[in-house]
Amino acid sequence: LPSWLWGCAWLSILDMSGNNFEGSMPSEVLYLRGLAHLRLSGNRYTGPILPGLGSLPLLLELDVSINRLKGTLPADLLESRSLRILKAGNNRLSGPVPDALGDMETLFMLDLSYNRFSGGIPLALTRSPSLVHLNLAGNGLVGGVPAELGAMPRLTILALEANPLGGTLPDSLGNATRLQSLTMTRTGLRGTLPPSMGALGELSNLNLAGNSLEGPIPGEWGGMYFLNSLDLSLNQLSGEFNPRLGGMANLKDMKLSHNRLSGALPRQLGRNGFFHSLESLDLAHNMFYGVLPEDLLDTIYYTNADGLPEQRTLKVNVGQNSFWCPLPDWASKVSASCVWLEVHTLAYPEGKDGASVALIGSGFMRSLADGAQCIFGNKKTGVVKTDGVWESSSRVLCPDIPSQGRFKKRKNKFGELEPPREVIVRLGYNDTILTKFGQEYAFPA
Repeated sequence: LPSWLWGCAWLSILDMSGNNFEGSMPSEVLYLRGLAHLRLSGNRYTGPILPGLGSLPLLLELDVSINRLKGTLPADLLESRSLRILKAGNNRLSGPVPDALGDMETLFMLDLSYNRFSGGIPLALTRSPSLVHLNLAGNGLVGGVPAELGAMPRLTILALEANPLGGTLPDSLGNATRLQSLTMTRTGLRGTLPPSMGALGELSNLNLAGNSLEGPIPGEWGGMYFLNSLDLSLNQLSGEFNPRLGGMANLKDMKLSHNRLSGALPRQLGRNGFFHSLESLDLAHNMFYGVLPEDLLDTIYYTNADGLPEQRTLKVNVGQNSFWCPLPDWASKVSASCVWLEVHTLAYPEGKDGASVALIGSGFMRSLADGAQCIFGNKKTGVVKTDGVWESSSRVLCPDIPSQGRFKKRKNKFGELEPPREVIVRLGYNDTILTKFGQEYAFPA
């Protein structure tokens, strides 16, 4: 660099980012007493962060990210009374995160991501009155997520991913109502999702993927009205899809894959139901069953930035679940697979001459309760559908057996027309046959 540069004592902005400068950080910058913004990111600087930067009286921003710096943060820098932005991510800095950062009254953005810091998240840092953006991702931090983070009055962005923090999500996070982005992927989190986080009404991005979180997704989370992106994949979450999540009216991207979620998907799932803004939905590798909602393959028509009409189809992946066969023609487009339910035998609660019969099988999930049917007959005999009553995962009752006279008559060996003596009975749901094979029901003699 030319020597005359260091004579510009009242230079306000020095941006040397994105070059291949090597060696130590230039000590001559300390001559620039009027410097407010120093940007040295994307170089190959080595050694420690230059001592003395904290003595620059007007310094507002220091960006030394994406270098090869070692050591820790200089003590004089931590005493700066003007610094507002400190970016030191993607280096080789180490040691504990300094407590003194919490005493920097003007600091509103701190990025120490992807270094080699160790120890816990200092409680002193959570007492910062001005911190808005905190990024400690990609270090070796342990000791759990401090409950005190929920009391930070201005915190808007919190990134802690790729740290072996462990522990649980504190209920107090629901008090950080200014949060707009929260990322804690691969942090070893356990336990359940706090319902209190449903109070984060300004949150637009939430990523908790790759942990060991369990239990249901709280219905209270439907209060996250402005949420755009939700990623809870690669956990151990269970329970059914809560319709109250439909309160996330602005959600565009939902990833719930690789969990233990079960039950039937709500019919209102999709743009015509809960999620009017949804663009991508990943529910693969769970335990969902039932009928695929029609809205899953939904195409919207809109006007693009050039004023021209375009169409966009909702991107969906529901592979590796156990939906009921038969599937609709479009099922392959959402990677859906299915299983046929089976009727193994028939039972006669009132005896074989009684007015009811029960289908005994497997996989008869509770979601059958609102539309179970007993389907008697086939194309040859004619088909008669009656309402079924779901009783358990292995039993559906047919309380109203149709009379023989409701089926097609066929000629017997004497050439006489008579109704069938036996018909096949299968399980149905909302006029769809769910069992490939049925059992033979014989009418009383």
